[in-house]
Amino acid sequence: EGGEASWITMGKGAEAGPEAWKDRLGEYDAVVLAAGSGLLRNGMLGETDIAKLPVDLVRGRSVELCPPASSNGRLDATSLSREAVLCGKYAAPTAEAGVTLIGATHEFKEDLAAKEVATELRGRSYQLAPDAWDKGEVARVTSGYRVQSRRGNLGRMPILGILGGDDLHQNVWLFTGLSSRGLLYHGVYGDILSDAILEGNDGGMMRRCPHLNWWREYGV
Repeated sequence: EGGEASWITMGKGAEAGPEAWKDRLGEYDAVVLAAGSGLLRNGMLGETDIAKLPVDLVRGRSVELCPPASSNGRLDATSLSREAVLCGKYAAPTAEAGVTLIGATHEFKEDLAAKEVATELRGRSYQLAPDAWDKGEVARVTSGYRVQSRRGNLGRMPILGILGGDDLHQNVWLFTGLSSRGLLYHGVYGDILSDAILEGNDGGMMRRCPHLNWWREYGV
């Protein structure tokens, strides 16, 4: 309360190389590492043993379905639904009129061809967006990587808590493992984590939400 939040974009070039962000951390009282798959690259976790982190890096690909062209040669944007649906897979309208994004695959090792991606997603999401599949055409395939936590007795839980101090900063916190549901849960767990940061430790958070302590068992 009463603080200030701002985004700082590190530029490109020799003066802002891949390690430049580390030089800025000393300006802040606390640092939250929440870069998704980027956490596992470029030494972002500092002295933390990445091999002990109970997560998997999983590739996810989605397809963009565009509406067909009408008789006058223009895209018929009214032919596809503008409703977003999430049930296992998701179907969501994009900012571009009539374009629907449907995803996403879970690719651990296999490298699916674009046609295979579309076939798999159609089979798993057709009931969510039948009009998009029946009337739309695959315009392109998008790709990204998610940090997916290992499954426990409560399912896949996020990873958040204090890492303590290391060569990056004396007060480092971790927020990851939301996998493909980060858009839904980041606000809920962000509130929980911010309260813990203001308290100066994650003991209270772990007492209030004991299920969040699961990843400590891996010796991270």
